[in-house]
Amino acid sequence: MPIPPTVKVLLIDDKPYDGQLAALVLHHQIPHAEITVIDDAIEFAEHLALGEFNLVITERHLSWAEGDRILDSIKRLHPNCPVIYFSAEKTPISQSQMGNSQPDDQIKKGSAGFLHLPISVSQLLQPSEKTENKSSTSSPLLDRMPVGVFSLGRDGRLNCLNSSCSKIFKLADRNEPGDTLLQDLLVDDTTRSIISRVLQQGEAISDLDAQLLQTEETPCWIRLNLWPIEKSDDSTHQFEGSVTDISSFKNAVSNLSRNAAELSRSNADLEKFAYVTSHDLQEPLSYISRYANLLQERGDLDDDSERFMEHILDSSKRLQSMVDDILEYSRVGTQGDEFDLVDFGELADSAARNLDKSFKEKHAIYKRGDLPVLRADGRQIKQLFQNLLSNALKFSGDKPPRILVTAREKPEHWEFSVQDNGIGLEKEDRKRIFDMFQRLHTNEKYPGTGIGLAVCRSIVERHGGTIRVKSVPGKGSIFAFTIRHKTSS
Repeated sequence: MPIPPTVKVLLIDDKPYDGQLAALVLHHQIPHAEITVIDDAIEFAEHLALGEFNLVITERHLSWAEGDRILDSIKRLHPNCPVIYFSAEKTPISQSQMGNSQPDDQIKKGSAGFLHLPISVSQLLQPSEKTENKSSTSSPLLDRMPVGVFSLGRDGRLNCLNSSCSKIFKLADRNEPGDTLLQDLLVDDTTRSIISRVLQQGEAISDLDAQLLQTEETPCWIRLNLWPIEKSDDSTHQFEGSVTDISSFKNAVSNLSRNAAELSRSNADLEKFAYVTSHDLQEPLSYISRYANLLQERGDLDDDSERFMEHILDSSKRLQSMVDDILEYSRVGTQGDEFDLVDFGELADSAARNLDKSFKEKHAIYKRGDLPVLRADGRQIKQLFQNLLSNALKFSGDKPPRILVTAREKPEHWEFSVQDNGIGLEKEDRKRIFDMFQRLHTNEKYPGTGIGLAVCRSIVERHGGTIRVKSVPGKGSIFAFTIRHKTSS
């Protein structure tokens, strides 16, 4: 049954890969749905207040909230809005564990879960009266299932038990599907051998991915489940099974993998280009500065020439700073040190000592909580802390800076926070400040190259983590980044 084109779905997940993959699968299966991925509390609160959504999908455990709290908030303000728990939990939450609010569906993350998610969304978004009409039709229940159901003889002869099975196996136009062997529908010899072996030995198959023989250019992928049923009369095995079309899922994963590989190659090429280019700029830049200084030291320049020379020297210093920062950025991926056990607390303190002059000039207060010992590139982690502390000092405004560095342990990573009481930033600037050369203020007011936070992001990503900022204009910012428990260089 078609879903109205105005459907809006909120997808709440703080794991970027999971959120992007789920959104991609939903977009392929429900093209008229507008999917909004939310990964922080502020953005969720804004959407909750507006209420412009038809369905919500949420993780049960987020770094900034529990799924139960999100569920309660939605059901309290929008009681008719369906909510789906899409979680990595091994078992669904039981009725006794729930409070007053209950999710409309619970799906475990995994290959099968990503396939079932759009089915659940479609069912929950169908108008109730149309659902009733559908259930009152004379079509068998099996024929309304999106999963194919079939039986097999010991030799692999296929008998489709519902229309979805015939459609998935492309048997709709065959008069006698019982004469078709399952093995003959598959492309790969290894997969056919597996099917033949389990049929002879009476084994079961769980989540076997296979490609179908077909004439279309786009591959058709299926996921098979097969289990034996022993007959009492002759002790031979017959089989029952289920089949799901996972072509969209396979295509999505393939596209993501291909894009990731292309992006990785592109980033590597850009890092090398940035390093070579910035390194080669050093020599002509040094000549410009040297000869400009020599001309200025001669002392026979008129006022206009003196002013022009000051502009040249100032511009060359800024360009030198940019070249140095580009070199630092390019070295993150190309010249990083091996990972070893390092004390993050000592690295944060060392970074603060390097900025001691700025701390004293601004009467800044620096405090930190207990930080862990993890495997990491110590030099880069120190640079990460130094860039974030320097950022907090620079954008402190008129009041003395107060900076707090803390960390808390999560199941898969540690989350570090660098909190300040500075000028803050607007919501629309939270993501772009981590891009290269992105500046929110004039160089006269806040000098800099706009590369420092890009270096931070590159360092964090090399360590398998993510970085983000939460901020309120005029009240300060919290830069939060994650480092995995076990990180390989």
